[in-house]
Amino acid sequence: MTTEVELKYLVLNENVSERVFEALNKHGLAFNHQIKHLCNCYFDTANLAMRQLDMGLRVRSDNGHLEQTIKTAGIVVGGLHQRPEYNVDIYSHLPTLALFPANIWPESQDIAELQSQLIPLFTTDFKREIWLVTFESATIELAFDQGEVTSQGQSETICEIELELVTGDRSALFAFAALLFASLNVRAGLQSKAARGYRLFANQPQPLLAPVALDIKSDSENTNQYFLAGVSHCLQRVQWSIEQYLQSQQLASLADVVDSLFLLRHGFWLFNSQLQQESRLIRDELSYFIQLFSWIDNAIYLQELMSKTGNYRKKLEYSAQLIEQLRLEKRRFPDHQMITELLHSDRFNLLQLNLLRSIVGDETKQNFLITEQNSDVKAFAKIKFTRNYSSNFHFS
Repeated sequence: MTTEVELKYLVLNENVSERVFEALNKHGLAFNHQIKHLCNCYFDTANLAMRQLDMGLRVRSDNGHLEQTIKTAGIVVGGLHQRPEYNVDIYSHLPTLALFPANIWPESQDIAELQSQLIPLFTTDFKREIWLVTFESATIELAFDQGEVTSQGQSETICEIELELVTGDRSALFAFAALLFASLNVRAGLQSKAARGYRLFANQPQPLLAPVALDIKSDSENTNQYFLAGVSHCLQRVQWSIEQYLQSQQLASLADVVDSLFLLRHGFWLFNSQLQQESRLIRDELSYFIQLFSWIDNAIYLQELMSKTGNYRKKLEYSAQLIEQLRLEKRRFPDHQMITELLHSDRFNLLQLNLLRSIVGDETKQNFLITEQNSDVKAFAKIKFTRNYSSNFHFS
């Protein structure tokens, strides 16, 4: 068994291979390079029993070599994927579940029954270009995948990079990703190839982010836990809202991105007395991007004014001069291409990467944001509520 620790990013650029070579050579990094053609077939039952167990099952064909892989329940936060996986060489295109360790299954699971119900659901077929890089005493595999995931006569394009930690500390993985941001326009890949295949099989659209409630379960819970849970939730909201905007090009989805940035910054102000210097730099970056997106509300209002079916257009008679003035005003706002480039920019990716590091920590420093580790959350909330209440209400 191994545990994958990898960052996934969707790539906007063309000439990705050339850009990667240039970045590695520019920084004098040693690497080995190879190209593979990989075909994967994913299996499950008709009622998705494997999916319900939070497992993914595939058979991979690599130049005649067959390998079956099962991935068990893992964690996906902000583009960082961590999942245990088990790999077994096989000689048939149909996986054999009994070859995997028995302890990965629930005790009540009938493996033979599950085996008898397996069917192929979807395939991924892609070219993988690999750079095995030595970086900061770590070994990192950089893979660039181009191809398709296909199911039920539908397909989606695969164009992504994966940065997998082979050996060394997770901090090196983050540092290497930051180095690549200067050469590639990317955004966090929230869904694996398998997740996209399951969506195609079920003929489902991109799923919306489910709300996360941060319930206080006991007096022993500390502010550190809740702060990091809030950062994690907001980061996921930012990234999901970006996906929604890129699919729909609706300004309302872009406004959701900004709302999440506002909420993040408010959290950093709320916990200001407990934050370390590095976290204050993150807060400043949040303010920078909030300011960059400050035009969105005006653009939404203008869009409503100019809509032929909007409430204002229905109720008011517009002169040709006013309509033309509104069109000129609209041109002052960034267009979709400019917004897309900003959402894939080096600086915006660095902000998200630093937020991710604050959530997952690294081997040497679990968390670099909060100095106090054991402050009681109920006591903290009571103090904050009292201060806010007394500052907003004055009694004579």
